[in-house]
Amino acid sequence: MQYLIILNQDGSKHTALTPALHGDTIEELYEVAKREYPDKRYLEGDSLINNALGEERARWDGEKVVVDLLTPEQIEAARVAALNTERASYESELHQRLKVAELQGDAELIESIREEYAAMNAAYVEALKGDEA
Repeated sequence: MQYLIILNQDGSKHTALTPALHGDTIEELYEVAKREYPDKRYLEGDSLINNALGEERARWDGEKVVVDLLTPEQIEAARVAALNTERASYESELHQRLKVAELQGDAELIESIREEYAAMNAAYVEALKGDEA
């Protein structure tokens, strides 16, 4: 079956028109689409394309159906997880250096490590803000 698929600007499916329900010919479907969805894009496709575009995060890229693998939320969660891992590793290193400095009784080195720790925390907070800053 042939469909006239109505696309959002990002290529995701808005709806689909079929000759059996919305008109007798593909030309009539275009007339309906232009009248009811003037700000949308149109794609003629068969049931395979129509069904594929019905999948979550599927969109038409101009040539084929593509599925975006990660949502923006998943991308952000991965970014935060990477920051947390990096921070934990650096924090562990600072703790080791602090222990050695304390055992050596080096007050100047202890203060330097504490300042480095504070700077690391400030940088971490800024990095968490990401693009919001």
